[in-house]
Amino acid sequence: MAWLPDIPALLWFAGLQFCVYGLAWALCAYFVKIERYAALSVSAGMLAMSAIVLALPGPAASRAGIAAMVCVLGMALNIGFMIYLLKRFEKVLIEQNRHDELTGLANRRALDRALLREWRRMQRTGTGFAVLAMDLDHFKEVNDRFGHPAGDQMLVQVAGRLKRAAREVDLIARVGGEEFIVLVHGDSLEGAQIAAERMRVAVAAAPYALKDGLAPVTISIGVALARPEDPDVAEIVERADQALYRAKREGRNRVCLEAGCGTVLDPVSPGTRTTAASMHWRGHAAGLSRW
Repeated sequence: MAWLPDIPALLWFAGLQFCVYGLAWALCAYFVKIERYAALSVSAGMLAMSAIVLALPGPAASRAGIAAMVCVLGMALNIGFMIYLLKRFEKVLIEQNRHDELTGLANRRALDRALLREWRRMQRTGTGFAVLAMDLDHFKEVNDRFGHPAGDQMLVQVAGRLKRAAREVDLIARVGGEEFIVLVHGDSLEGAQIAAERMRVAVAAAPYALKDGLAPVTISIGVALARPEDPDVAEIVERADQALYRAKREGRNRVCLEAGCGTVLDPVSPGTRTTAASMHWRGHAAGLSRW
């Protein structure tokens, strides 16, 4: 019957369409449903147009040629759609590669890159920065009493408080279970101390609402300022680590600068405790603790 489409040709075009569509569908599985339906609509629409063209009167070769052009257009649209999805997928992978899955903070890899970038800039321009090494106090007791899911819940809340207390230009990273490092821009030791104290106060400001009750937690912080003569980033992080260990030994819930600990008035919140240090520099290049 003349009005019927060329069935073998239609099947051939349908096969081409759905091979391409199958790839698009696999990619769409990573994303929202509306994009899956978009790819399906393109393929179905182009297949329907091919069937209509093949059913039109006229020479079979002409109808097949037009249908082929329609299918090629459909495949081009689907390929373009797949390229778009691949780029989106790449962005998702990059985002996951730079952020801590639990807290959404930067992860160790992102911190490594940022520290190296700032260190290189300091070598070129003399613009300094500080490293704050942080560790929650007695966090194991929270896990033991409330369970690890509650501990994770607390970590998420701590991350939120740190972000609210920090400046937008500073980078906060989670580098271990309850360990954080903050990259603070600026070459002022006093400014780094103020930033650290602001974060310490924010973390300890109020108990944390967990599933089975309220739980307080405090944080100890070590501060080290980068110097042009530092041989590498690891030297700066090591000094911040050593200051953090002193803060732990001195009683926790305090800020220690790299040269020592003492009690002074908090420049941010009068009456609270922070630490003082001599303003001259002594390196502690005894090795790497976490880097």
